[in-house]
Amino acid sequence: MLVLLGVFLITDLLLSFALYFTFWHAIPSLKDQIHLLYREPFLIGLKRYVRASYLYWAISALAFIVLLMVLDVQNLQVIELLVYFLAAITFPHVMIMSRIESLLES
Repeated sequence: MLVLLGVFLITDLLLSFALYFTFWHAIPSLKDQIHLLYREPFLIGLKRYVRASYLYWAISALAFIVLLMVLDVQNLQVIELLVYFLAAITFPHVMIMSRIESLLES
């Protein structure tokens, strides 16, 4: 908690949240997802996870790039780009979480 407090005191809010979200939510969540989906050692499960999800991530990245090409990017603020990016990566996340939920129900 002291590290988190230090990060929030030293950096701006957007960077602080990004660091918090990555290290205290995304990475542990990814590890839990891999364990629940594959029930194998982490590195083996990670390889299977990447193989199973790379197409979703590629489609999301492509959609994000197309969105940036369609929109007038020069007039967008960083926070607006972040919202669009988060929308692009949410679809694969929802797909994985749906699969995990069905695994937990069975």
